[in-house]
Amino acid sequence: MHPRAIQSGERPGSQRLSDWDPRANGPMDDPLKEAASKAVLRLLEPLAQGLLELGLGVGHLQALAEMAFVSAARTELSESGDPKPDNVARIAVQTGLSRNAVTELLASRGQRLPRPKPFEHRADRVLRAWCTESDYLDSAGNPAVISIRGAAPSFQALVKQVSKMQLSRTILKDLQRVGAVRRVGTGHVQVIRRTYGRTAWDLSMMSQLGEELRDHLRALLQSLRRRDPPAFHRYVVSSELGEEQAAILERDFSSAGNSLFKSFENALAHESSGSRRTPRTHRLSASITVLRERNFDPAPRANGKGASRKNSVRRSARTTKNPR
Repeated sequence: MHPRAIQSGERPGSQRLSDWDPRANGPMDDPLKEAASKAVLRLLEPLAQGLLELGLGVGHLQALAEMAFVSAARTELSESGDPKPDNVARIAVQTGLSRNAVTELLASRGQRLPRPKPFEHRADRVLRAWCTESDYLDSAGNPAVISIRGAAPSFQALVKQVSKMQLSRTILKDLQRVGAVRRVGTGHVQVIRRTYGRTAWDLSMMSQLGEELRDHLRALLQSLRRRDPPAFHRYVVSSELGEEQAAILERDFSSAGNSLFKSFENALAHESSGSRRTPRTHRLSASITVLRERNFDPAPRANGKGASRKNSVRRSARTTKNPR
């Protein structure tokens, strides 16, 4: 077993989600489902971290997951030749959602964002209310400077109004932490940014993130399902490199990857410009990723000695035609 590269913001020695046992919530007699649950949780760790930085809570992800499950179930029925892929009852059985929820999601066809569930990001909700509720705006329509405690309009009253809970101190600290709010004097606060997220991501980067993750997951799932055409996939990782070694290899890998990727771009540009329009087109994507992270976990030891070099590198390859 190899030490895991710690995620940004995680404290050394804290409990890791990768150590979670799906059976803790009840017996799970299907090893494949158990492995899938742990794999999905591993995937969700960095995704949840990014969503929290944007001010999106569990409820928003749950709403998107419901939409994705309905879409996936419909696609599966369609690909299997079912004449009625929009069958509400069958999709409800597969996804575990109610018929009403399935009907609503099918009607939307992904044209609108789903309504967030109850578990929203509370600090983000408070900030949005502060920037939109008339009682908390000044004469120019901007968020007013308000007192921290006391009757409305105050920050304490706003938090109680929005979250129905006495969490004003905790929420204020969180808004100050992300740089959305600051104290003015000794007893007042002011909005300095209308959005919770302080990340530098822009809309084009976010769209590209979704496309790249989708393609990578589809390639891996295609290999797992043993479907044609087989997707090319290579993966190698080591958790026992020194800082200098890792930096040197990162530079070398990135340089080699950049040269290879330029050849990909040129080949796609050439074929796209010279190909004829046909009724059935195919989509081809390729990506190269080199990731270096600081690893806070100590290297595993056996009989008082460090892990062997042979076991320090993990490889994965799925490139040949899948056996039947």
